[in-house]
Amino acid sequence: MKLNKYARGDTCADRGKNVCSAAERFSEYKLPLYKYFLKCVSSVDEAEDLVQEVFLRLLKSNSCDRIDNLDSYIFRVAANTYKDYLRYYAVRSKGEHCSLEDAPEPWSEISAERAAMGEQAVNKLKVELYKLPERTRDIFVMRAIQNRPYAEIAELMSISTRSAEKHTAKAIGLLGDVLAV
Repeated sequence: MKLNKYARGDTCADRGKNVCSAAERFSEYKLPLYKYFLKCVSSVDEAEDLVQEVFLRLLKSNSCDRIDNLDSYIFRVAANTYKDYLRYYAVRSKGEHCSLEDAPEPWSEISAERAAMGEQAVNKLKVELYKLPERTRDIFVMRAIQNRPYAEIAELMSISTRSAEKHTAKAIGLLGDVLAV
């Protein structure tokens, strides 16, 4: 491995500077880091992002002039950056999601046959609903379709909450075959 000018002893302080130039570090290590990350990830964009993350971490640490072997240090930071990247994807399962461009159109998966079957099921449910006693039907519609709480239904129908629950259970029992479809 070729030692860089900082590791050979030609430090920023030797050249009369107090702090290493971020631009110098970036230009010297950009290509080797890019190649390293390109072996690790499948995307050019992700490799570039990881290189930038390494340099952000280096800039935040601001410890270039105190490091004996800058090559090792930068690639250790790169390895840790890659580990963090892997943790991020593992925790969020980001790799398992498809992009919106790749996702099928929601309406393209519903065939005409499936739509006709759904329409028949709705019509059958309507017929069966009208076969229920009126009070039971009204209570079932308020609970199942309008999503009203039993207490509100009981107050509207002037019955007890328990009675509203019983009417709903009766409707579900009578509509069970139709609702199971």
